This record gives sequence, structure tokens and C-alpha cells, in this order.
Amino acid sequence: MNRVKYNLYILIGASIIIIISQLLSSFLTTSSFEKTYKETVVSRYRIVSKEIRKNVETAIDYGKPLDRFGDYNRIIDISSGEEKTGIKEIIIASPEGDVFYSMSAGITGKKVPFKRIPVFKNQSDEYTFDTKTVIYTALPLYYNKTDWTGVLYLGIDSKMIKDQVAPINQKTMKYYGFSLSLALFITILVLSMLLLYTEKSKKREMFISIIIFVILTFSQLGSGLVNNKLYEVEYSKLFNQNMKTLSRVVKTGFDFVLSLDIKIDRMKKAEEIIHERVKDNIECLEMRITDTNGFILYQGDKNNKSIQVGSGEKENFAANPFRIVTTLNSNQQLKGYLFVYMNREIIKEKQRNLILDILTVILISIVFGFEMMGFLHILIVKNTKLENAVVVQKSEDNMQIIRFTAFIFFFAELIPLSFMPIYINELFNLQPLQLFNTSRGTIMGLPISSYMLGVMIFVPLIGFITDRFGVRKILLSCSLLLFAGAILSAFSTSIIQLMIFRFISGAGYGGIIISSTNLIIHSIPDKSRTTGFGYWSAGFASAAICAVPIGGILVSRLGFRNVMIISGIAALILLLFIFVFIKKDVVIEDDISDEKKHASLSDFLCIFKNRNLLVNTLLSSIPYSLAFVGLFQYLFPLFMDNKGISQSDIGRVLTIFGIISLSTPFFSRIADKIKNDKLFIAAGNLINGVFLLLFLINPNIYIFILVIIGLGFGSMLTDAATESFITSTDTAKRIGEAKTLGIITTYEKLIAIFVPLTAGALISATGFINTTAILGIFIIISTILFIIFSTNPRKNEGKDE
Repeated sequence: MNRVKYNLYILIGASIIIIISQLLSSFLTTSSFEKTYKETVVSRYRIVSKEIRKNVETAIDYGKPLDRFGDYNRIIDISSGEEKTGIKEIIIASPEGDVFYSMSAGITGKKVPFKRIPVFKNQSDEYTFDTKTVIYTALPLYYNKTDWTGVLYLGIDSKMIKDQVAPINQKTMKYYGFSLSLALFITILVLSMLLLYTEKSKKREMFISIIIFVILTFSQLGSGLVNNKLYEVEYSKLFNQNMKTLSRVVKTGFDFVLSLDIKIDRMKKAEEIIHERVKDNIECLEMRITDTNGFILYQGDKNNKSIQVGSGEKENFAANPFRIVTTLNSNQQLKGYLFVYMNREIIKEKQRNLILDILTVILISIVFGFEMMGFLHILIVKNTKLENAVVVQKSEDNMQIIRFTAFIFFFAELIPLSFMPIYINELFNLQPLQLFNTSRGTIMGLPISSYMLGVMIFVPLIGFITDRFGVRKILLSCSLLLFAGAILSAFSTSIIQLMIFRFISGAGYGGIIISSTNLIIHSIPDKSRTTGFGYWSAGFASAAICAVPIGGILVSRLGFRNVMIISGIAALILLLFIFVFIKKDVVIEDDISDEKKHASLSDFLCIFKNRNLLVNTLLSSIPYSLAFVGLFQYLFPLFMDNKGISQSDIGRVLTIFGIISLSTPFFSRIADKIKNDKLFIAAGNLINGVFLLLFLINPNIYIFILVIIGLGFGSMLTDAATESFITSTDTAKRIGEAKTLGIITTYEKLIAIFVPLTAGALISATGFINTTAILGIFIIISTILFIIFSTNPRKNEGKDE
């Protein structure tokens, strides 16, 4: 490749990296804000919905059955404010979905016009769900607060919300466009000067990477902070509108009471009414009613209700941006004032979430850009190498291929991680499954277990056929399985169907895992084996940082099924990458070795003949599976969802794991120098076990984050060292390293099948906190036994050299 062509490759590649990262950032930022905006708008309509419910339930309490209401229009005529134009539908139906009233003609007397019919367990439950054009909020209707007799559905025009968001997004795109143009100009200018006036060298390539990384970081920070200010302003406007709606609704009720010639200081249970309104609206902190002179008569907050007639306390009429003041009137005469105080903590929390969203997006874009820089390196190397019968490369180049293959592969598989248990829960609610009196928690673990079953079955199968078909064909075929499994999972209508389709995905996953092991073993020399596995783990870490939050953000906007389709598209990209960039079985220039024939049945018993393999499987792999599969993939998302943490926040918290794991290659290099993988495995598992016990202190979100950090460090030390530990044993040298890893992986995945089921059964029997404590203690005891009974298989490696 001549110099001009090489320089052009660098400039075009760097520009593409900047463009893709900025486009990704703009898409994720606008998606995240649209989610927040929609939730806040829906919250305003929920205020109206709750007031309608109070009117309907009042009539029910007086003995009027829902199916015999004579004039629903008069009862629900509470939506006369500015938000009335956004209400597209109001439906009152039975718990089974039989419609008693609808704003739309032709629906009354039929079933509700959507598949989802929510099930309510208590009066405080509420559901929000989308159809193609309507966003529904569903509230239960109760008789005397004890018997569930119906459901109130209020439908909001989704196009109205999109129209409101569109001008804000246009401003956002202008900021991103300016930032992108400036970043491209600086990138091309600086790199052109560097390429023209310096000679090609490793040092120059390092400077190129640093320049791209710095420009990418600062452009993301600049546009992100500017857009965050815009979003804070728009959110404050929405919040203020919600409080005005609440004030108007409450004022309407008290104005009606005052019109009956009831004096403002003689309204019975007024403090209970405002207390209930405050409790029902998280954005409201407190309400007060005063007379015309400002003396407080009634007040209510979230914790208590009180009446203060004659207390002498007077409301301050000074301007307050966090308070709405409304007059209370009777026959157009002033009778008093209603003061509604905003919940400033909620405002701060929303603003904090906006900032966190921006920072998360910046982090994702930077990591994604960094991986694209690795892809650029692969592209340049590919065009500077000759096409031989077998691609012989430096191990450093092979590591880049390994890392980027891992990045795309895990990106496709980790997108559903933040919401898969919640998706399973939704399918269970739509179509409950009864299976031999098995608990709900255990049944919900079945799709995850079926995924692991697919992995377990295909790992040994791939081991048998790899020699016949080659690594590349296996990788292509398994990528196709991942694609099919994800697409089919998107259209599942029951847990049984999801189990089948996740089995297909698991089959693809297992095939790629064992084939990638062959790829690493044949392309990295023995002395750098742990580093090679470390690069694979680093690709996983980058994918976790990008995919998990993206999945959490996208599912809030697009829904579970559409995000599963995106996961399938990522698997298709993996297939294309393998097809283009892994033309032949890649081997290193200084370590072309003959691999043993496929594993025989007797080889599957090798684990029982080698102490290190047996101890590793029983005392290291099982604890690691419990920590990663049972907790990280299953219990943690459910725990956070039960705590009311949004799917976006779940994705953000789980991202911490990936950030820490980015350091895996660094520690893998240290492991290769020390040549004691046993030490790293033991340290990592001990960290996992000890940090899980922190839940016994105080099971709050901060402890949860701390546990995620601990699991990240534990995985960072254990992950790559485990593969090196296995492949360094005498058995691995005898029957083949890849074959040994395939056999061990088969046993591991067989164990992993039962991990979600065990975790589900434990959490049903003992609760989340006790489950994590049990698993933590088990991991610690297993690790101590591992230290006692295992040996270091690499202890003579340095002497041999």
C-alpha cells in the first residue's frame, strides 16, 4: 500500500469513527430524553385519570354497578383543562376486559381493543403501555377499597407527544451537527499534518489513536453538556405544567364544595382529600388551603394529614418558583387559596438522571469509537497483507481480530441482558404457565436455563465437527443461529415459545464460544495465552458497556420485541465481519501447531483423571456461574425492577461491570509474567463471595452498585486466567487445548442450566437478600477448597523456556 493510499485510509477511517460515534450519541441522547419526556407527560394525564377514578369509585361506593351507569359523560367530565386535546380515549371496563364505556363509537359492549389486560393486586397498582398510536394508563376501580370491580383506561395520543418532542430534537441535532463538523475539521487538519510531516512508525500510530480519542472525547462532552442544559429547561417546563394540572383538578373539586354555601373553614375531611392527592402524585410535596388572609386552614403532605384551623400560622405569599398558588372561588367570589408545593427532590432526581444519561451516552460513544479504532487497524492490516493459503500474522494483529469479534458477538448477546427477566415476567403475566406446582420464580428461570441447555449441547457438538468443517464455517453457522434465535424470540407469545427460541440462541452462543477458543489457541503463542484470552474478555467488557445500556434505553422507547430484533441485526453484522475478515483459519507466524483429533468419549472423562481440572470445575466454575449467571443475568435485573429502578438505570448500573472489565488485558499480561493463574482465579472468586455478603449490611442501591463493582473486579481477575489454567494442564497438552476447553465448557454449561432454576427456587424460599448471602458463603468456601486442592500448572513454564 503506497503512502498516499495509506494516509487516505487513516483520514477516512478516523472521520467515519467520529461520525458513527456522534450519530450513536445523538440517537441515544434523543431516545433517552424522549423516554423521560413521555413519562413526564403521561404523569400529567395520570393526574386526570386518578381524578376520574375518584368520581367513578364514589358512584360505585354508593351502590351503582359499573354496567348500569346512566351517564358516564357527566362522571368523567374532569378533563376540561389544556390536556383535554391529548386524550384520545377513555375506557371503563370489567377486570376481564368487557367495555362498559368508551369515548370511541363501536367499542362499548365489546372487548378492550388491545391484547394486554392488566391484573391488579391492590388499589395502588397502575400500568402504562403503548399501542401503535395510543399510550394507555390503566388504574383499577375498587368498591369500598376492597373489591376490584373494573379498570379505567385513559389513552393519550402518542403523536401529540412526538409533535411536542420534535422541536426539541431539532435543536439537539443542530448542536450535534455543529459539534460533528468541528470535530471532523480538527481531526482532518491535525491528522493531515501528522501524516505529511512524520514517517510511518509505531509511535506515529500511537499518536494517531490518541488524537482520535481526544477529539472524540471532547466533542462528546461539549455537545452532551449543551444538550443537557436544554433538556433541563424543557423538563422544568413539563414539571410546572403537571403541577398546574394538579392544582386545577384539586381547585375544581373544592370550588364545587364552596358553591354549596359551605364555608371554607367548615369543610369536613378537607385535609384528608388534599393528603390523598399528595400521596397519589409523586411530583407534589405538600398542599395547603388558606382563607383570604392567608391563614392556613388545612394541609397535607405525603406522610400525614392535619387540620390547623385557628392555629394562627400564615402562608407566605412571596414569590416561590417551586409553588403554585390558585384561588378558591364560590360564585366568582374569592373564598381562599390553594398552595401546591413541588417536590424539589424529584426535580433534582430527574435532572440527575438527565446528566447520568448524557454521561452514559458519552461513555458508550467513546468506548464504541475505541473499538472502531481497533476495526480500522484490522482494515489497514488486511489491505497491507498478501492473501496466502493460510493467513499468517503477528499475534498482536490477531489479538485485534479476536477482540473485535468478541465485541460484536457479545454486543448482540448482551443487548437483552438488562430486560430479559422483565420480558419473561411480561410473557408470564400475559399467559401464566403452570408446571407441576413449580414456583413462579423457578418457571421464570426456564428460558434462561433453556439458553444454557443450548450452550451445553452445542459446545461438545462443535468440538466434534470443528476439524471437519473448520473454525470459520462454524463461526458463520453459529452466527446464523444467533440471528434466528433473536428474531424468533422477538415474536414469542408465551414462555414455552421463548424457551425454544432462546435454546436456538444458546446453541449459537455455545458454538461461537468454543470456536473462538480454537481461534485464540491457534493465533496466540503459549507464552501470551492468558493475554489472548484477556483480549477476548476486553471485547466482552466493551460490548457490556455499550450493549447493556443501549438495550435499557431502547427497550423504553421501542419495546421488548423491537430491541430483540436489533439484537438479531447485530448477530447478522457479526456474520458479515467473520465472512470478510476471517477468510481462513488464522494462525500465528511462530506457533503453527497440529491440533489433536476430535474428543473421544474417554476424553470426556479426563476431568475425573486430572485433579486441577476437577477442582477447577467443582470449586471455581460453579461459583463463577452462580455469581455471573444466577446473579448478574437473572436476580440483579429483577431485584432492581422490584425496587422501582427504571430499565435505563438497570443498564447504567450493569455497565459498571463492563467498565472495570476493560482492564482485563492489563491483568492478563501480569498473569503471563507471574505464571500463576491459580492465584488470580482464587483472588477473583474470593472478591465475588465477599462482596455478595455486603447485601446483609443494607440492601440499598448503593450497596448494590458496590457489589457490581466487586463482581467486576472478581471477573477481571478470574475470566482470562481460567482458560489459561485449563489449557496449561497435562491433559490439555495431551488431547488438545481447544478440545479440553470444549469438554470443560460442556460441564460448565450443564451446571449453568440449573443455576437460574436454583436461584429462582432460593429467592422464592428465602428472599433476595438471603439468596445472595447463601451464594456468597458458598463461593467463599469453594474458593478456600480450590486453594487447598489445586496446583499451579504453569509453575515449570519459565524453566522450560
